[in-house]
Amino acid sequence: MLIYRWEGAAPEPRPGLSSGHIPNSVPAPFLDYLAPPSDDKPYTSFKEPAKLKAVLVKAVGGKDVWDEMVKGDKNAVFTCGSGMTAAVGWLANEVVRPEEGSKVKTSIYDEVSSRSPDTGRVY
Repeated sequence: MLIYRWEGAAPEPRPGLSSGHIPNSVPAPFLDYLAPPSDDKPYTSFKEPAKLKAVLVKAVGGKDVWDEMVKGDKNAVFTCGSGMTAAVGWLANEVVRPEEGSKVKTSIYDEVSSRSPDTGRVY
């Protein structure tokens, strides 16, 4: 179900909004950032920093894109409908790149998905 909403294959649960994703965005489900429960930790937790970085590198399109992003002082922007999923990605990025900072934007999908197909303006 996680990726189906991003793909637009599952219906948007919020009335009046179209399903799908922001153009040029990439999916990074929050479960990708989490280690499963174990005998030592009977709950989910973040993966270790090196594994978190691997998730983020993959999400942005690979090591070359990641390196360019870091060299160019570009920040990641994490979005979702409510902010909960975006916050998980944001925190993972803060663990990996604490000095860079990143942004969480919760309402941008609402803004994009509620645009008029005729005018491009938000309803």
